[in-house]
Amino acid sequence: MPSEKAKRITAHGIKLRDAIESRRNHWLTRKDLASLIGKKRLTPYDIDMLALLAENAQIRVKQEDGYSREGYRWVYGIFDENIPTD
Repeated sequence: MPSEKAKRITAHGIKLRDAIESRRNHWLTRKDLASLIGKKRLTPYDIDMLALLAENAQIRVKQEDGYSREGYRWVYGIFDENIPTD
């Protein structure tokens, strides 16, 4: 769920979506996505934009267990309908 800051998809949100689109049919971690847009890591604003994109069904988001000290990681993707995402 996006925070109160992210109410609409901005040009930066479209840049994030386009980066995910460039790796269509693959799950991307936040680190992967940051690298695609030329950053070391995503900012809270980036994460808000990703949540808004997911809320608007422009991207898929999934939580994977067991990858960090929190016990999970987030992955993002855009998939063709006939591609399994599990």
